[in-house]
Amino acid sequence: MSVNHNEVRVLIEGGKPLKGQVKTSGAKNAALPILAACILLDGHYEISNVPPLSDIQIMIRMLKSLNVRAEYHDPETVKIWNTKHIRPIAPYDLVTSMRASFFVAGPILAKTGYAKVPLPGGCAIGSRPLDLHLKGFKALGADVNIQHGFVELKVNKLTGNRIYLDFPSVGATENIMMAACLAEGVTLLENAAKEPEIEDLGNFLNASGADI
Repeated sequence: MSVNHNEVRVLIEGGKPLKGQVKTSGAKNAALPILAACILLDGHYEISNVPPLSDIQIMIRMLKSLNVRAEYHDPETVKIWNTKHIRPIAPYDLVTSMRASFFVAGPILAKTGYAKVPLPGGCAIGSRPLDLHLKGFKALGADVNIQHGFVELKVNKLTGNRIYLDFPSVGATENIMMAACLAEGVTLLENAAKEPEIEDLGNFLNASGADI
Protein backbone atom coordinates (compact mmCIF):
# COMPACT_ATOMS: atom_id res chain seq x y z
CA MET A 1 0.00 0.00 0.00
CA SER A 2 1.40 3.36 -0.99
CA VAL A 3 1.32 6.23 1.51
CA ASN A 4 1.04 9.90 0.56
CA HIS A 5 2.98 11.73 3.27
CA ASN A 6 1.53 15.06 2.11
CA GLU A 7 -1.97 13.89 2.91
CA VAL A 8 -3.45 15.18 6.17
CA ARG A 9 -5.75 12.85 8.08
CA VAL A 10 -7.80 13.27 11.25
CA LEU A 11 -8.56 10.18 13.33
CA ILE A 12 -11.62 10.53 15.60
CA GLU A 13 -12.40 7.99 18.31
CA GLY A 14 -15.99 8.43 19.47
CA GLY A 15 -18.04 7.08 22.32
CA LYS A 16 -16.62 9.38 24.98
CA PRO A 17 -18.55 12.10 26.84
CA LEU A 18 -17.69 15.71 25.95
CA LYS A 19 -17.07 18.20 28.74
CA GLY A 20 -15.18 21.41 29.39
CA GLN A 21 -15.40 25.07 28.49
CA VAL A 22 -14.71 26.94 25.27
CA LYS A 23 -14.53 30.72 24.98
CA THR A 24 -16.23 31.99 21.84
CA SER A 25 -14.74 34.98 20.09
CA GLY A 26 -16.79 37.92 18.89
CA ALA A 27 -17.78 37.82 15.22
CA LYS A 28 -15.78 39.93 12.79
CA ASN A 29 -18.82 40.24 10.52
CA ALA A 30 -20.77 41.82 13.37
CA ALA A 31 -17.94 44.02 14.63
CA LEU A 32 -17.14 45.68 11.29
CA PRO A 33 -20.55 47.33 10.65
CA ILE A 34 -20.90 48.20 14.36
CA LEU A 35 -17.59 50.07 14.21
CA ALA A 36 -18.75 51.84 11.03
CA ALA A 37 -22.02 52.77 12.74
CA CYS A 38 -20.06 54.77 15.33
CA ILE A 39 -19.68 57.43 12.59
CA LEU A 40 -23.37 58.20 13.12
CA LEU A 41 -22.98 58.81 16.84
CA ASP A 42 -21.62 61.58 19.01
CA GLY A 43 -19.57 61.07 22.13
CA HIS A 44 -17.68 58.13 23.63
CA TYR A 45 -18.41 54.44 23.02
CA GLU A 46 -16.84 51.21 24.19
CA ILE A 47 -17.31 47.98 22.26
CA SER A 48 -16.22 44.72 23.86
CA ASN A 49 -15.50 41.21 22.52
CA VAL A 50 -14.05 42.61 19.29
CA PRO A 51 -11.74 40.02 17.69
CA PRO A 52 -8.24 41.44 17.09
CA LEU A 53 -8.09 40.64 13.39
CA SER A 54 -6.48 42.46 10.46
CA ASP A 55 -9.85 43.53 9.00
CA ILE A 56 -10.77 45.12 12.33
CA GLN A 57 -7.47 47.00 12.32
CA ILE A 58 -8.27 48.31 8.83
CA MET A 59 -11.67 49.55 10.01
CA ILE A 60 -10.05 51.26 13.00
CA ARG A 61 -7.62 52.98 10.63
CA MET A 62 -10.59 53.96 8.49
CA LEU A 63 -12.34 55.59 11.46
CA LYS A 64 -9.19 57.49 12.36
CA SER A 65 -8.87 58.74 8.78
CA LEU A 66 -12.43 60.08 9.02
CA ASN A 67 -11.61 62.01 12.21
CA VAL A 68 -13.03 59.47 14.66
CA ARG A 69 -10.62 58.43 17.40
CA ALA A 70 -10.61 54.64 17.78
CA GLU A 71 -8.19 52.33 19.56
CA TYR A 72 -7.95 49.00 21.35
CA HIS A 73 -8.17 49.49 25.11
CA ASP A 74 -7.32 45.84 25.78
CA PRO A 75 -7.00 42.84 23.45
CA GLU A 76 -10.76 42.66 22.80
CA THR A 77 -12.19 46.11 23.66
CA VAL A 78 -12.30 49.06 21.26
CA LYS A 79 -12.91 52.57 22.53
CA ILE A 80 -14.42 55.20 20.22
CA TRP A 81 -14.40 58.97 20.61
CA ASN A 82 -16.55 60.73 17.99
CA THR A 83 -16.23 64.38 18.98
CA LYS A 84 -15.00 66.11 15.80
CA HIS A 85 -16.38 66.86 12.34
CA ILE A 86 -16.45 63.78 10.13
CA ARG A 87 -14.23 63.90 7.08
CA PRO A 88 -16.47 62.80 4.17
CA ILE A 89 -13.84 61.25 1.88
CA ALA A 90 -12.74 57.68 2.57
CA PRO A 91 -9.10 56.84 1.73
CA TYR A 92 -8.61 54.82 -1.43
CA ASP A 93 -6.02 52.44 0.01
CA LEU A 94 -8.21 51.35 2.94
CA VAL A 95 -11.44 50.81 0.99
CA THR A 96 -9.74 48.91 -1.81
CA SER A 97 -7.93 46.65 0.67
CA MET A 98 -11.15 45.47 2.35
CA ARG A 99 -14.57 45.34 0.76
CA ALA A 100 -16.33 45.82 4.11
CA SER A 101 -14.83 49.32 4.28
CA PHE A 102 -17.72 50.41 2.04
CA PHE A 103 -19.87 50.15 5.19
CA VAL A 104 -18.77 53.70 5.98
CA ALA A 105 -20.64 55.13 2.96
CA GLY A 106 -24.09 55.12 4.55
CA PRO A 107 -23.01 56.56 7.91
CA ILE A 108 -20.87 59.30 6.31
CA LEU A 109 -23.71 60.28 3.96
CA ALA A 110 -26.24 60.38 6.78
CA LYS A 111 -23.92 62.31 9.09
CA THR A 112 -22.56 64.92 6.66
CA GLY A 113 -24.81 64.91 3.59
CA TYR A 114 -21.85 64.08 1.37
CA ALA A 115 -19.67 61.01 0.93
CA LYS A 116 -16.96 60.08 -1.54
CA VAL A 117 -15.93 56.45 -1.27
CA PRO A 118 -13.80 54.35 -3.66
CA LEU A 119 -15.30 51.26 -5.20
CA PRO A 120 -14.11 48.43 -2.90
CA GLY A 121 -11.49 46.17 -4.37
CA GLY A 122 -11.91 47.89 -7.70
CA CYS A 123 -15.06 45.83 -8.28
CA ALA A 124 -17.50 46.74 -11.01
CA ILE A 125 -21.01 47.75 -10.04
CA GLY A 126 -23.22 44.68 -10.28
CA SER A 127 -20.46 42.07 -9.99
CA ARG A 128 -21.55 41.69 -6.38
CA PRO A 129 -24.60 43.47 -5.04
CA LEU A 130 -22.93 46.85 -4.40
CA ASP A 131 -25.61 48.28 -6.68
CA LEU A 132 -28.15 47.42 -3.97
CA HIS A 133 -26.38 49.76 -1.52
CA LEU A 134 -26.69 52.57 -4.06
CA LYS A 135 -30.30 51.70 -4.84
CA GLY A 136 -31.07 52.14 -1.16
CA PHE A 137 -29.24 55.47 -0.91
CA LYS A 138 -31.13 56.74 -3.97
CA ALA A 139 -34.44 55.68 -2.43
CA LEU A 140 -33.55 57.70 0.68
CA GLY A 141 -33.04 60.77 -1.52
CA ALA A 142 -29.32 60.76 -2.31
CA ASP A 143 -27.80 61.72 -5.66
CA VAL A 144 -25.35 59.03 -6.79
CA ASN A 145 -22.49 59.68 -9.18
CA ILE A 146 -19.87 57.08 -10.17
CA GLN A 147 -16.68 58.06 -11.94
CA HIS A 148 -12.95 57.36 -11.86
CA GLY A 149 -13.42 54.48 -9.43
CA PHE A 150 -15.27 56.52 -6.81
CA VAL A 151 -18.89 56.69 -5.65
CA GLU A 152 -19.98 60.23 -4.80
CA LEU A 153 -23.14 60.63 -2.71
CA LYS A 154 -24.94 63.91 -2.01
CA VAL A 155 -28.14 64.78 -0.17
CA ASN A 156 -29.65 67.74 1.66
CA LYS A 157 -31.72 65.54 3.95
CA LEU A 158 -32.28 61.81 3.83
CA THR A 159 -35.95 60.85 3.86
CA GLY A 160 -37.38 57.49 4.90
CA ASN A 161 -38.83 55.31 2.16
CA ARG A 162 -39.98 51.80 1.27
CA ILE A 163 -37.03 49.90 -0.21
CA TYR A 164 -37.13 46.44 -1.76
CA LEU A 165 -33.82 44.60 -2.20
CA ASP A 166 -33.67 42.40 -5.30
CA PHE A 167 -31.34 40.15 -3.32
CA PRO A 168 -31.10 39.87 0.49
CA SER A 169 -27.59 41.33 0.63
CA VAL A 170 -26.07 41.50 4.11
CA GLY A 171 -23.88 44.51 3.30
CA ALA A 172 -26.67 46.47 1.61
CA THR A 173 -29.07 45.72 4.46
CA GLU A 174 -26.54 47.01 6.99
CA ASN A 175 -25.52 50.09 5.01
CA ILE A 176 -29.13 51.13 4.38
CA MET A 177 -30.07 50.47 8.02
CA MET A 178 -27.31 52.79 9.20
CA ALA A 179 -28.18 55.56 6.75
CA ALA A 180 -31.89 55.29 7.56
CA CYS A 181 -31.22 55.90 11.26
CA LEU A 182 -30.63 59.60 10.54
CA ALA A 183 -33.26 59.86 7.79
CA GLU A 184 -36.45 61.80 8.42
CA GLY A 185 -39.46 59.49 8.75
CA VAL A 186 -39.80 55.73 8.58
CA THR A 187 -37.86 53.38 6.31
CA LEU A 188 -39.24 49.93 5.46
CA LEU A 189 -36.58 47.59 4.10
CA GLU A 190 -38.07 44.55 2.39
CA ASN A 191 -36.31 41.31 1.40
CA ALA A 192 -33.62 42.25 3.92
CA ALA A 193 -30.88 39.85 4.96
CA LYS A 194 -31.50 37.87 8.17
CA GLU A 195 -27.99 36.84 9.23
CA PRO A 196 -27.04 37.14 12.94
CA GLU A 197 -24.82 40.17 12.27
CA ILE A 198 -27.91 42.08 11.09
CA GLU A 199 -29.50 41.54 14.49
CA ASP A 200 -26.26 42.52 16.24
CA LEU A 201 -26.10 45.78 14.30
CA GLY A 202 -29.78 46.48 14.99
CA ASN A 203 -29.28 45.86 18.70
CA PHE A 204 -26.32 48.25 18.76
CA LEU A 205 -28.23 50.97 16.90
CA ASN A 206 -31.27 50.52 19.15
CA ALA A 207 -29.05 50.78 22.22
CA SER A 208 -27.74 54.04 20.76
CA GLY A 209 -31.23 55.53 20.36
CA ALA A 210 -32.54 54.17 17.06
CA ASP A 211 -35.93 52.48 16.66
CA ILE A 212 -35.50 49.38 14.49
